[in-house]
Amino acid sequence: MNKTRTTVYLSGQEFRLSSERSEEYLQKLSVFVNKRISEVQEVNSTLSTYECALLAMYRLADEYHENKEAYDKLESRIDNLRTGRTRERTTAVEAPVKRPFETTVKK
Repeated sequence: MNKTRTTVYLSGQEFRLSSERSEEYLQKLSVFVNKRISEVQEVNSTLSTYECALLAMYRLADEYHENKEAYDKLESRIDNLRTGRTRERTTAVEAPVKRPFETTVKK
């Protein structure tokens, strides 16, 4: 696969990148990172750019781990549903729900 070579700017510093991703994607990421750094700078105007970048990175790491944990839980839930190992399914089979339109006929 061809490598894309491009230049991005993060907090005013130039970085030359080489990636298998498209240039548009790499530029999109730089905009995202710069936005996150700017958000930290707005709240903490006395911090250096370097410190703001580190705090932005820390926040991104926190979001990543929260999303990874949620993803793992969903993946586990999907796996359980596929294999039929859920408590809800067992309960539904053992005690079916009566619908309002169903009536019991006594003999």
